[in-house]
Parts: sequence; structure tokens; C-alpha cells
Amino acid sequence: MEEARSWKEISTSPLYLFLIGPEKKEFNIHTAIITKLSPVLEVFVNDTRFKEANEGQADLKDVDEETFTSFVEYAYTGNYKPSFPSSQSPETPQEVAREDDDWGLGSPRNNKLYRRRNQPQQQVSPIGQWGRACNCGYNHWATFDAIVESHHPPSYTPALSTGTAALTADVPMILLHHAHLYVFADCYQIPRLAKMALFSLGRQLQETKQQPTQEVSAEGIVRLLKFCYEEPRTEELRSLVAKYAACSAERLWNDASFKALLKAHAELGADLVEEMVKRMNKF
Repeated sequence: MEEARSWKEISTSPLYLFLIGPEKKEFNIHTAIITKLSPVLEVFVNDTRFKEANEGQADLKDVDEETFTSFVEYAYTGNYKPSFPSSQSPETPQEVAREDDDWGLGSPRNNKLYRRRNQPQQQVSPIGQWGRACNCGYNHWATFDAIVESHHPPSYTPALSTGTAALTADVPMILLHHAHLYVFADCYQIPRLAKMALFSLGRQLQETKQQPTQEVSAEGIVRLLKFCYEEPRTEELRSLVAKYAACSAERLWNDASFKALLKAHAELGADLVEEMVKRMNKF
């Protein structure tokens, strides 16, 4: 009954128009969803001191369409999944983050993935193409894994392990997608989505540890680092990617674009040195 009331409240609320990106792609979302999720977007809808409330639309030209699409998916379903060609293959299901909310918009217990939660999951090897244990036996990836786990969102429902095919050409785009979505959620004060996106980014980075370098290129990682350091970002986002870069430093150092990025962004260099010193102290 509560779920029915929630859906009725949503479906009978007015639509609000978002114009997304430089092409001003139109997205219509029910106002009941917007006002529940984000106090910032709620101002656009209800505060008549701003033109967005009076005009019934907001122009978010700095937000890309893929990021906003994932926001809409999360708003209505409680989860999101990057939509890139290779990642849509039914043979390589992505990991899905679901979260119950006050709307009661579907429970993960009704999802077949939830019912498989007790089945053994394929474990990612801590030593792979992108990392190795040091000579003293210390595995520096363990620290990175602990950071990722610290961002584990409530009610997280793992899907089947992601197959190798989905971790090839699309990986750089998927990494950036999670990062873009995290920044969007942080900007518009949607903490649940921000936590989900950061955790998903960390899990995707974990998967790259066992991928050959020709499939997960250093260039893709450099693009992620560039996004995180070209503009002011949160400490938790930078900390996550800096720890990953420190674990992968030997591999990344052979890439000219990585060296150029270090020269261009002193903050990245400082963060990377700090993480490398932490590694050395463990030896």
C-alpha cells in the first residue's frame, strides 16, 4: 500500500524540464522525485526567487547526457548502470548497486541477483597485470581494496561477476562515467548516489588489476586522473584515484602522457609521492 501511494504521488506530480549539455537535450522528471533526492535541485523546482522555478526548467550545460541519464535511472529505480555498447552484452552483466529508499521503489529482494547473493563470487586476484606484491611479501593493493570497501553503500546488491569482455574498450569510458556521476551527485547533494558512484568507480578500478595492458590502457587511467585533478574535486575522490595510481606507478610511469600529467599538475604529483612514501614505509 505504501509503495502504491508513493508511485501515485510521483506519477501525479508535475514534470520538470532539464536542458542538459551544450545540445540542451530535454529530460522531463517528476517534481516529487527531484524534491526528495536533492535539496539543490529542489530550489530549482520550488523557490520562486529563482528563474528556474518560475520557468519550470533548468539549463545544466556543464552536465553531460550520459551522467544525467544515470541520475534519472537512479532517481526512479534506486540503481544505475553505465550504458556503453560492450557493457550492454547479456553475457557480461555489470555489477548493480541497489538501495531501498522511502519511496519503496522496488526491493532488491525481488531481484534474481539478490537471490544469488549467497553463491560464491569470482574473486579478483590481488596480484595481476597492474600490480604485484613487494619483495617482502606486502601486498600494497590491500590498502586500496580497504579504501574501496570503506565506500560500500548500504543495501548493495552484487550481480554476477563481470566478464572480461566488458572490461576492454569501454573501461576508460566507464571509469570516467562513475567519476562524472560522483561529481554530479556531490555537487547537487545526493549523498546516496555519490557513495554508490564512488564505490562503483573503486570496484571497476579493482577489476583492472587482472587485465592485460592492451585492454586497460594507461591512457584510460591518465584520462581519469586528469579529470580528477584538472578541476577542484573532493578529497575522497582524489584519494581513491591517487592510491590506485600509486599501486600502478611502475606500469604508469612508462606512459608519456602520465609523465606529462605529473608535470602539469603539482597536486597530483604531491598526492602520488605521499602514497608512494606510505608504500615504502610498509617495506
